[in-house]
Amino acid sequence: VEEGCYHQAILFDLTPATAYNIQVQKSPGTWHEDTYRVRTAPMKDKGGGGFRFAFVGDLGLEGRSDGLATGTPRVIDLIDKWNVHLVLLGGDYAYYQTDKRYGSLENSIDKFFEQIQPFARKSVIMPTYGNHEYKLDETLRPWKQRFSVPQGLNNRDSFYAFTVGKIRFVSIMTGDSHTSSPIDQDVLRWIEKELSSSSKDPNINWVIPFCHVSPFADGGSHPSNLALRKILGPMFERHGVRLVLNAHDQNYERTLPVHNISLETGGYEVTTREVKCYDAKTKGTVYIKTSPGGKLSNKGMGFSRFMTKVPPKYTAVRDQHHHHVLHVEVSDDDYSEIIVTCWGVPNRAEEGASRIIDQFRYTLGRDGGCPVPRTTAEQASARSGARAAGFLEKINFLVGGLPGLTTGSEVEAAADPPNRINDVIIASDGRSTKLHQNAKKAHDRGVTAAEFVLQPKDLEDGTM
Repeated sequence: VEEGCYHQAILFDLTPATAYNIQVQKSPGTWHEDTYRVRTAPMKDKGGGGFRFAFVGDLGLEGRSDGLATGTPRVIDLIDKWNVHLVLLGGDYAYYQTDKRYGSLENSIDKFFEQIQPFARKSVIMPTYGNHEYKLDETLRPWKQRFSVPQGLNNRDSFYAFTVGKIRFVSIMTGDSHTSSPIDQDVLRWIEKELSSSSKDPNINWVIPFCHVSPFADGGSHPSNLALRKILGPMFERHGVRLVLNAHDQNYERTLPVHNISLETGGYEVTTREVKCYDAKTKGTVYIKTSPGGKLSNKGMGFSRFMTKVPPKYTAVRDQHHHHVLHVEVSDDDYSEIIVTCWGVPNRAEEGASRIIDQFRYTLGRDGGCPVPRTTAEQASARSGARAAGFLEKINFLVGGLPGLTTGSEVEAAADPPNRINDVIIASDGRSTKLHQNAKKAHDRGVTAAEFVLQPKDLEDGTM
């Protein structure tokens, strides 16, 4: 890492939905050889090709001696290929506490920014900060010097908000795994005011808070932070927040829409079991925990393993076998619809290509909400690509993190009741199928969950 000066340029009066080429002058008459290309988002009422953003956290610095950041380069490469307008960073970036290869914290931060250059050179970067930046041998000051964000609470850019089109993003710093620190009463009042004004603004369709620590998490490394859930959950519900993004616990979990979060216990209610599509009538908040973005957990030296074999009742989709990054596509007409896709990146290149772990649609459009549920044949065909007509009653889960059921896909068999495989519900038509048999065997042995391999031939001609 070389010593030098930081240079900042502020661009004004940019045109929406426009690409700009930018060159950097190193000295009078001398220009940097690279040309940077950035694009502005479309206007909130005129379309312009749509708006796309990514969310990623827990990256780490590649090349760690403990090998825990082997996935980081492929996560960065995936985001680079998307060419999104905006990347939301979800906290925990350099892990200086356990990686001091570059000497000072400032050098490690420099290395982090060099590392993310493939996408940072062409996408706007907006951060929140995690427990590592907040207190684990790091301080916020050198991080904040590298980012340019709006002034937020009392000019403290740990808590700030910004608007793109008809989306209001709210960055909330959560710096402790077990408490709500550093959120105090001043912060809560600021969040309340921000959510209140944004939710009442007719030019805002979506209010999306993003933070580091997760209020809903079943992983053993960093379980649910109930303190955060109890103080933020009711506030999000009160102001109609539909989506909340976070990271921290090194696996992927998306909740079903939840509401009625208790201020005393953190208890909650699920408003619907639907997992693929939500509309303006849907009540409750969906929490999406997307982690890790390349850096495995120091606690278990791997992904954070789920503590429960049968997923908590809030669970829509979960995965503990990949690095994860979100891709969000916003409709290009009036920002009325979003499609959220979680991509899974294997820890090592030899483990295969990146794949879709989860995808769902949320629409606020006047002309249509979620489609009428398809027939069992249509559901089965869409998920498996096989001729399983008339067999599956309902599929609510992308098995094994794949958009279809393919050779070697792992499924967790929640065998209580014996015909339920996570959220894959088997038709109760009396057929003796392979999937039924495996689940029943596990149930008969008193096992609440089992892992087995589902082969494509098991889906052919409506049999398993």
